[in-house]
Amino acid sequence: MALSPAPRRLAAGIARALALVTVASAVAACGEAARSRDAGTTAACPVGAAPPDLSTPSAALGAAARALAAGDLAALDACLTEAAAAGVRRDLLAWKAVLVDPAGGPRALARIPAPGDGAEKAAYRAGFEGDPAGLLRMLARASQAAEGGGAGAAPRVEAPAPGATERVTGDRVLPDGTRRRAVLVRRGGAWRVDRLAL
Repeated sequence: MALSPAPRRLAAGIARALALVTVASAVAACGEAARSRDAGTTAACPVGAAPPDLSTPSAALGAAARALAAGDLAALDACLTEAAAAGVRRDLLAWKAVLVDPAGGPRALARIPAPGDGAEKAAYRAGFEGDPAGLLRMLARASQAAEGGGAGAAPRVEAPAPGATERVTGDRVLPDGTRRRAVLVRRGGAWRVDRLAL
């Protein structure tokens, strides 16, 4: 039995509300780690992972670019300020809204390769439920497919202007030549990405 437009709108509204609650709780949960991160500590690094090199703007942007290419949200978070982490989550949820939209979703979904193993299937499922880590994994797979398949190389990072002291801009240059602007700030002796275009 097909739902009439009113119940479909209600169901879509409930799904959006649940997604927002999920993001709000995820952002709140990482708040303390982000405050430590913004102070220059490495509390936000994934367990067992070496902290990223945040000694220069190029090193920090390179670490963020590698995490994006791998679809690794935990590694990406270690390179971001609290504001950038919240922005990435907002962008991922906006992308999820496109994926589930009845009008544009099928076209967007066609660009994402089918999940391979059980872990990837679980990540995709979590992504469709609003989990930012799952969404980033799906976005990374879609980017890899657009670049010709395979894991692909991490994007080249062009160094910000020399002599920058506290705030610089830099570009991630994707394999297709597309530039993605990033803003980096120095806090507590470490450089972090403060704004990042996915």
